[in-house]
This record gives sequence, C-alpha cells and structure tokens, in this order.
Amino acid sequence: MQTPLNARGVQEHEPRRAGDRRVEALRKAARDKREQAVQHAENGIRRLIKENEEITFRSVARAAGVSLDFLYAHADLRRRIETLRSQEQSATRIPAETTSIDDGTADPSLKGQGQRSAGSTLCREM
Repeated sequence: MQTPLNARGVQEHEPRRAGDRRVEALRKAARDKREQAVQHAENGIRRLIKENEEITFRSVARAAGVSLDFLYAHADLRRRIETLRSQEQSATRIPAETTSIDDGTADPSLKGQGQRSAGSTLCREM
C-alpha cells in the first residue's frame, strides 16, 4: 500500500509516535536555551565594552549570567572574547620608549637618589 501524497505532492509518513515528539521537543528546547545563552553572552560583551570594563571570560560570564564552560565550549564566543582581550591588552601596553624614568621625587636634582644599587642595603645608625 502506498502512502498518500499531501497537498504539495510529498509523501506523508506515518504519524510520529509520542516518544519521537518528546525527543524533538527536548531538542528544540535545548537549541532555544543555547541560542538564548549566546544572546545573553553577546549582550554582556556589548555592555562590558560600553562601560569600558575589562573583557575576560570571567567578566563576560558574570555580566551575561552564563557559565565559563559555556563560553569556552562555544567556539565563536571564545574566539571573540580572546580577540577582544588581546586587543585590550595591546592597547594598555605602554611602549618602553615612552615610559618615564621619574621616581616620584619633586625636585629634579634629586632624581636617582632614592634608588639603591642591587647590592646596597639600608642601615640606620643608632
């Protein structure tokens, strides 16, 4: 016996069993939950950027309300967080040639006098 064709001319299959419907419903619920978690993570990243906060896996997890495991397991989110983190770190590095040798003394003529050589020790005379 042939199965009947539906209105679009496609063969209809037997109605699904209840167990199959439950499995499909569970898969859909898991997929929806995962998509929602991704959206929360994206929103958390945007919020951290907007508030000029440090981007780390832990800060994103806290801001988004998702687990660290989820962020590490999701390849796209992981790549994005790693990229943002490295951009942030390279932007905060100060090149050596622009660093100051100021040791905090107010009088420029005293510069270097507050520094000790590697072998020197401080001792007080009593």
